[in-house]
Amino acid sequence: MGKIETFRNIIWTLLEIVIAYGLFAVFIPRELLSLNLQLFPMDIGPVRYGGLICMIIGTAINLKCYWDLIFSGKGTLGALIPTVQLVSRGLYQFMRNPVYVGFFLILFGEAVLFMSAVLLVYSLLWLLVLNLIVVFIEEPSLRRRFGDSYDDYVESVPRWIPRFKTYREDN
Repeated sequence: MGKIETFRNIIWTLLEIVIAYGLFAVFIPRELLSLNLQLFPMDIGPVRYGGLICMIIGTAINLKCYWDLIFSGKGTLGALIPTVQLVSRGLYQFMRNPVYVGFFLILFGEAVLFMSAVLLVYSLLWLLVLNLIVVFIEEPSLRRRFGDSYDDYVESVPRWIPRFKTYREDN
């Protein structure tokens, strides 16, 4: 992959981040909070600042994964510029969907930080939506694109919960 393609992938990834995270992790949660809906009490006191830690961890996970998608996969997370190579390094050697786990941690962290049951439900709904996207859209697409290498990867690496033995140790 040349410098122009790498630059394109970086710009496209930044655009995806601004749009997706701006909408789903900033704008919609802000609007939900402004409704002042109280589904159930979530007064957790100073523990709420653990939500900030979740958000920082989720952001770090996502930045590392985007790096790997651009430089190892030679593409982006989005379908318009998909990866050319299967990414099984970095956090992808421990779980198949670290970007989505990172995104969930950001949303869950917001719910905890703002002590909002509405945001907690929103984050759990996103987890359900992400699971459906992965199972019914993403995995079949990756199976078609990468064939047996993807099947081997799926056999060795769990979808959501990380394991501590790397994918490379299996091969």
